[in-house]
Amino acid sequence: MIMKRNSNQLFETRNTRLKSTFTVVLVSGALSTTAAFAQLKGSTLPVGGPTAEPAKPKTPSIVIPSAAPPKAPPAIAVQPVNPAPPVATPTSSPLGSNVINAGTSILLLGLDDADLRQASDWQAPAEDNSTKKSAASAASMLEKQLAPEPVDVNDRPPGEAQMIAAPLRRIFMEAGAIDVLNTALDGPSMVRAINAARLSPRVISTARGVLRRAEQDILKSSNGAPVEISAALQQDAVDAFTRIGQAMGYRIVVAVAAPPSVASGSPRALILLVDCEQQTGQIIPISVPGQANNAQDTDNVAAAAGALLLPRLTRLSSSSTSKTTLANQYLQAAKDAAAKSDLPAAQDYINQVVGLEPNNADAYETLGNLLQKAAPQAAATAFSRALDITPDNGPLWGKLALTYTLGDNPSWPQCLDAAKHALTAGYDSALLRTVMASAEFGRAKLFTNAGRANDADIATRQAQDYMARAIKLAPQDSTANADVSKLMAQNLFDNGQFNEAASALDLVARQYPNDLELQKQYANILSSADDRQEDAFVAWANVWKLENDDAVELSAQRYKDIASGFDKHVFNLAKAASMLTSSASQGTIPTATALPQVQRYAAQIKSAMDALHAMRPPAGRLSTEVQVQRLIAGDLFSQAVQSYVLYLQNGDQNVLANGGQLHYKAIDSLNNARKAS
Repeated sequence: MIMKRNSNQLFETRNTRLKSTFTVVLVSGALSTTAAFAQLKGSTLPVGGPTAEPAKPKTPSIVIPSAAPPKAPPAIAVQPVNPAPPVATPTSSPLGSNVINAGTSILLLGLDDADLRQASDWQAPAEDNSTKKSAASAASMLEKQLAPEPVDVNDRPPGEAQMIAAPLRRIFMEAGAIDVLNTALDGPSMVRAINAARLSPRVISTARGVLRRAEQDILKSSNGAPVEISAALQQDAVDAFTRIGQAMGYRIVVAVAAPPSVASGSPRALILLVDCEQQTGQIIPISVPGQANNAQDTDNVAAAAGALLLPRLTRLSSSSTSKTTLANQYLQAAKDAAAKSDLPAAQDYINQVVGLEPNNADAYETLGNLLQKAAPQAAATAFSRALDITPDNGPLWGKLALTYTLGDNPSWPQCLDAAKHALTAGYDSALLRTVMASAEFGRAKLFTNAGRANDADIATRQAQDYMARAIKLAPQDSTANADVSKLMAQNLFDNGQFNEAASALDLVARQYPNDLELQKQYANILSSADDRQEDAFVAWANVWKLENDDAVELSAQRYKDIASGFDKHVFNLAKAASMLTSSASQGTIPTATALPQVQRYAAQIKSAMDALHAMRPPAGRLSTEVQVQRLIAGDLFSQAVQSYVLYLQNGDQNVLANGGQLHYKAIDSLNNARKAS
C-alpha cells in the first residue's frame, strides 16, 4: 500500500495498542439521536472505559429546537380567505459548531456478521440487465473466488450494523454532509464498481477479513476489560478501506461492524474511520448499555459514534497529494507487480488508478495487458475504454485486434475492424498484419464449414497476402519476428498446413531455444508434419529439459512416434561421427577438424539418452521390453561415438576397431526394438 503522512493528517497511528472504548452514559432512560445532537454543542463526549457506577455527566448547554407548527386541518375545514404568509423562525443548529464541509463525501458501510463471514468466498453478484460483466468475470478468473449463492444487501433484513448506520447517516446529513452513501460490501454500488473494473473481489474480501479479525478481538473482551487492537491490524484496515473509498470516489469511509453477541461491558460496535486522501484512519470500539437489535438501542450506539466522529470530520483539511500523483504511484505499483507476475495485486492497483482517475487511458491499457491471456474478453473491454479516451492510438487498436483473436470465441469481424482502425490511425506492423491474416484464416475456416468454397478461397488468399506483408515488415532476429512467426505458424497449423507451419518456426525456434511456449508450439507442429520425426523428438527433448520433467507419461501411439524420432536421431548422429572419424583416419580431413564435431555428436547422443530415460511408455511387459532394448541400443551408440573421440585423440587403431564393433551391435539392438514395437 502506498502510504503518506503529513502534518495535516487526522489520525495518529503511532500507538501500538488501542486500550479505550467510547462510552455514553444514559441519563433518565435511553438517549435519543436528537438528544445526542443537542449534547454535541460546544462539548465532546468522554473517551474511556466504562465504570461500575457511571458518574453523572456535567449538563451541557442544550438548544431546544422550535416547536413544530400545528398540523393542517382536515380537508373539510374552511380555509381562511386571506391566510397570512408563514413566517420562518430561525432556529439554532442542534449540532453547534460541529459542521461537516458540504464537499466532504462519505461512504458509510454497515457490515453485519453475515457480511464478515463471507471474507474468504465472496464475489460480486451480477447486475440486472447488465452487459458489462466481463471485468468481474476476469477478476473471478484471476482470483478464483467462488460463492454458490452471493447475496445482495437488498435481499435480506438489516442487521444491527445496518441499523446503526442508518441513524448515523442522518447525523452526518444533519451536520451538513450532502454526499453520504449508506451501503454494504455486496450492495449494488459495490457490484457496479466491480463490474466496471474499479474494484476487485480480492479487495472486498481483504476488507471483510480485517474487520472480522477486529470483531474477534472484541469478543475476547468481557466485563469492561480493555479492548486491544494492534497497530498492524489497524493499518491493514486503513489500507483495505482506503482502496475501497478511492475506487468509489469518496473522501471518507466509515465502516460499522457489530459483533453477533457480546459479554456484559464489552464494546457494542466497531467504527472504522478512514480519510482516503490522507490514507490514515483508526478502529474505534463503541460501548453503550442496552440490548442488541433494539431500535432505540442502536440509535444510542449511532449517537455515541456520531459524537465521537463529528468533531474529527469538522477538522478535515485538504491533502497535499493530488489524485493524479496518487494515480501515478498506483500505476507504477501495478506495473511493478505485473513484472513480478503478481497479477491479482497488479489488477488491484489498476482498479485504484481507475477509481482516482476514470479517464486514465494508460490504466485501462495496462489492465488490458494484464488480462489479455487469462481473460481476453475483459481485456478487450479495457482496451476499448482506453480507446474511448484516446481514439487515435494506432498501436492500441492493434492490441485490441490481437485480443479479438484470443480465447475460446474469437471474433474475426471485430478483429479486422480494429485492425483497419489501426491502419487508419497510421499504424502498421508485422504483428498487426499477422493478426489480420489470423482473422482471414478464421473466416476461411468458417466459410468452408458452411459450404461456401468461393468465399473461403477469397479469405485464404487475403490471409496469404497479409502474411507476405508481415514477413516484409518483420525485422530479422527480433522478438517481433518471433511473435509474427508464432502467429503465422499457428494459423497454418489450424488450417491443416502442417509442413508450412513447421517451416515458419524453424528459424525462430533455433533463435530462442529457451522460450518454452515457442518450443512447445514447435514440437506439437513438428509431430504433425511429414518426415519431421527426428526434429520432433529433439524439440520434445528440449521442452522436457526446460520443464525439468524427468517422467513423461506417454500414450502408446505418442511413445511410438517420439521414440521413432529418437531412433533416427541417434542413428544419424552415430553415422555422422563414424564417417568423420573414417575420413580423419584416411587423412581426407585433418584430425583437428573432425574431433570437435565428433565430440558435439557425443554430447547430443547423451542429451537424447536423457530424454529417452524420461519417456514413460504405457504399462505392459511388451512396452517395458521395447523401452529396455531401446535404452541398450542408445547406450551402445554412445559408447561407439566415445570410442571415435578417443581414437581421434590418441590414434589407437584398437580403439577405432572396438568403436566399430559397438556401432554394429547398437544397430542390431535398435532394429530389434523397432521390430518388437
